[in-house]
Amino acid sequence: MSEEVVQLTAADWDEGLAFLNEVFGEHHEHNFATLLPSIYQPTEDLMSCNHAVRVDGRIRAVVGLFPLHWHVGATQLKVGGIGGVSTHSTVRGKGYMKVLMNHCVEKMQTEGYHLSWLGGQRQRYGYFGFEKCGQQLSVSLTAANVRHVFGDKQPLRFEPIENHDMVRIGAARQLHDAQLVHCSRGRTDEFPRFLASWYHRPHAALDAAGTMVGYLVADEEGSNVLELLAFDTATAVDIARSWVQA
Repeated sequence: MSEEVVQLTAADWDEGLAFLNEVFGEHHEHNFATLLPSIYQPTEDLMSCNHAVRVDGRIRAVVGLFPLHWHVGATQLKVGGIGGVSTHSTVRGKGYMKVLMNHCVEKMQTEGYHLSWLGGQRQRYGYFGFEKCGQQLSVSLTAANVRHVFGDKQPLRFEPIENHDMVRIGAARQLHDAQLVHCSRGRTDEFPRFLASWYHRPHAALDAAGTMVGYLVADEEGSNVLELLAFDTATAVDIARSWVQA
């Protein structure tokens, strides 16, 4: 039996995506091309982020190491995003995940990454030096909150941001990149892929004159807003209020 650790290429797109979709689709259907278009594309650059174990030529395990550029004020940090950790059901227990995780950790150390990030079971990834850290803040805003605080004030209007609408995409990117803390999202034409990841839906917030004053990104149901930015704080509050009213 021949085993080797390889870096995937654009030529491996069909096989690689079919493997990921099969492994993650054991309990419910997955399509990584539409779920995470920000990092799964049939390009040499993005497919090379996927490290795999091939057994007799077939992909049997994958770990993705996706470089992120995190801007914190004037400082830029190189972050390794770990994702797509998967092993085929027929070879589980053979240690392929451990081989690939160690391979990626060593690669990050060699290439000068400042830190790494992943989401997963703490005990599982603790073997590779990962610790639980950070904060996640959320704010709840209901129709009752809006009614008692804002009354019947006219809401802003929302329209979906389409992939071809480079004017609105450019305005959204300008707001995103002006944040004190943010991750780079590539070129302007690549920016929409990040807004649409996890089947999220980006919307432009428009005032009475039809001018874009900010944007938000909501989940499929529209009940959770994951990203909301405006040209000033008062407008950001107005966008939140208007989304609840809408």
